[in-house]
Amino acid sequence: MVKRSARGPLRLVAVSILTPLMFGGLAVVGVSPVPPASAAPAPAAEEGREIATLAKELRDDVLATVTAYRALIDARLEPAERRLLRASFAKADRQLTTVVRETTRLQDALSRPATTSSSARIRSAQTRAQAAWARAQMSAEESFTAVRERLEPQLTLIEKLRALNDYSALLARFEDLGERIDTVTVR
Repeated sequence: MVKRSARGPLRLVAVSILTPLMFGGLAVVGVSPVPPASAAPAPAAEEGREIATLAKELRDDVLATVTAYRALIDARLEPAERRLLRASFAKADRQLTTVVRETTRLQDALSRPATTSSSARIRSAQTRAQAAWARAQMSAEESFTAVRERLEPQLTLIEKLRALNDYSALLARFEDLGERIDTVTVR
């Protein structure tokens, strides 16, 4: 019994010393619960992935919104209005596809290891993504004006309000994407 009582405090001391080492600092013995820095994504790579994901999700949401509105009002439109609508939506989709492609290239540039040419590669990819975004913005403004003049008379007040809300939400996300592209950190 003496041995047990003597070992009890020793165990308590050992547990109180070793537990923080085991859970908080396993690196002391060469084991770490946190993956090494090389396994964790670099901040630039993560930034690129987020931007590319934002662009893809925005394109998908615009396509879904446009498809829903086409289904809602297509029967109310004259053939000429349908053609204008389809052409405007196709142009917007092409522009957004270009933005997705260029932001994916930006992601690739940001994901590569840092070298002497990586800053130039990132800057070039960023410039292409900014240009694609600017073209898409200009195209969206032109299309919105043309489509709005034709479609507004076909919509009820509730549909107009819903369309304005959808457009505002998508536009805010599009603007956020442009800001993210502009603020890419070049290493």
